[in-house]
Amino acid sequence: MGEMDYFGPDSRWSILAELFQIPLEKMKKIAIEPPFYCDYGCNIKFKGEFYSNFGLTVLDCAEVTFGDRVLVAPNAQVYAATHSVDVAERQAGLERAYPVTVGDDCWLGGSAVLIGPCHIGNGCTVAAGAVVRGNFPDNCVIGGTPARILKRLDPPSEQRQN
Repeated sequence: MGEMDYFGPDSRWSILAELFQIPLEKMKKIAIEPPFYCDYGCNIKFKGEFYSNFGLTVLDCAEVTFGDRVLVAPNAQVYAATHSVDVAERQAGLERAYPVTVGDDCWLGGSAVLIGPCHIGNGCTVAAGAVVRGNFPDNCVIGGTPARILKRLDPPSEQRQN
């Protein structure tokens, strides 16, 4: 293995900071295990600390925003890009892009798929394998295909008191 075949954390931070167009100091709060795939990178926004295990795919044709303290399990997928269900529109090459937002303190389970337009509220857990599209409120467990609310959670301040 040659010297250039391995990118340590410092090299990864530098490369990703350039891709996401954010300062290197902010990048040090963001950890993304390789491999990582995206369309552009410049449309991916981080509000604070972020960790993704390996295999994250982000199609960022529209803005994709991750809140603070977001955790992502292996092979999660975030699609801001989509095609029409109308055959004529697909044949014409029409592609649409819708934003995806993940709130603060969220956890995306392994192989979860978020499809824009999508808004996940603060404090949510998305179950492994869920296919999520639409708006979901704060503090809930989301799962299924298509995804729905499986459980409402107490707000964090109430959880700490119990």
